[in-house]
Amino acid sequence: MRLSAIPVLLMTTAAFAQNAPETDEPSDRSGIYYCRPNATAGMVYDTAQDTWNATIFKTSTDGFAIKVRSTGTGKQGSSKARIYSVLLKTTQTGDFRTCFNESIGTDIVSVNDRVECRWIAQHYQFDLEYLKYETWSEGSYLQPKDKQTLGVPFMELGKCEKVD
Repeated sequence: MRLSAIPVLLMTTAAFAQNAPETDEPSDRSGIYYCRPNATAGMVYDTAQDTWNATIFKTSTDGFAIKVRSTGTGKQGSSKARIYSVLLKTTQTGDFRTCFNESIGTDIVSVNDRVECRWIAQHYQFDLEYLKYETWSEGSYLQPKDKQTLGVPFMELGKCEKVD
């Protein structure tokens, strides 16, 4: 009796799977997010020793906002992806500014609810599902000593909340 139930169960499962709607459409995480830093570390130049050293920075209490808007869907390799326009508002920018992709374009392709973009020398990576972010800056390490104007290389980790 039990053995005859197995083929019926398999056929029913197969039929259901065949008629099930496609569910691999990427999530739309459009909205406004407010992000706050938890920890900041990086490198600092010691002029007396003429060397760069690791350090922990005082974590800023300033947060920032990102405005994420879906502009459609597409593909990244063989995976379906959501395409976003991302605007970034920090205390430095003062108002929302376009956050660019690595090719300095405005279409941010997202697979697995991750959004990556950059503003000048700062890179941002957001996980819109788990509401976490990391940002890092190239800083002045790669510049000649007399042109160290981009600040210090650093990494910051934090959390975001969706506010709209």
